Amino acid sequence: MVNKQLFDYISQQMKLGTSKEIIRSSLVSQNWSEQDVNEGFTVVEKSNVVPTPSMPISPSVVPNMSTSHSGNSTSLWAEGIPRTNKVFMIISLLLVFGLDLFIAISSPDLSSFWYMMLGVFAVFIVFFCLENFVFSKKFANTTFSIDKWISFVVVIRNLLFILNFIPFIQLLGLAGIVYGGWAMGIVYIGLIIARFNQTNKTI
Repeated sequence: MVNKQLFDYISQQMKLGTSKEIIRSSLVSQNWSEQDVNEGFTVVEKSNVVPTPSMPISPSVVPNMSTSHSGNSTSLWAEGIPRTNKVFMIISLLLVFGLDLFIAISSPDLSSFWYMMLGVFAVFIVFFCLENFVFSKKFANTTFSIDKWISFVVVIRNLLFILNFIPFIQLLGLAGIVYGGWAMGIVYIGLIIARFNQTNKTI
């Protein structure tokens, strides 16, 4: 799917009679990939845009790929963060309902630890659903530098969750959540709020 911003720019420039070489050069200089540009030209040409000679638009209106873009498969929210969460979810399921449940059944006196794991797992599910089904849809069509920081926090947070599901290391994971979780939570909330603000400004 071609980015609408890219499509509109190429379409407008072609209508104004700007050469493909100039359009391509302007887009590449704003960090658009050759593949995206080629796909943009293909879609615009298939939409029967008829060039009408005129003065080209100033390069300053070229959509900037590095700041915000739509439909890019490399978006962290379109693929990266949801995929990361899915990997951690699979590992968590195997630990909580595989190894940990087996230990709890084999040693009933340890069942209280398994119930604590279920509580932590429930919190992980909340984050998983928010990021994979809510935030990913909201943020997938735009990319900002803040996404890298959110992704970093997500990975660290998920690692803390995993520590809670590993037998004999569970207390270390709990300590990490108790003593560092509140700080990470504040950072996470701040980053998500900032991301919403950035997204709303582009709409």
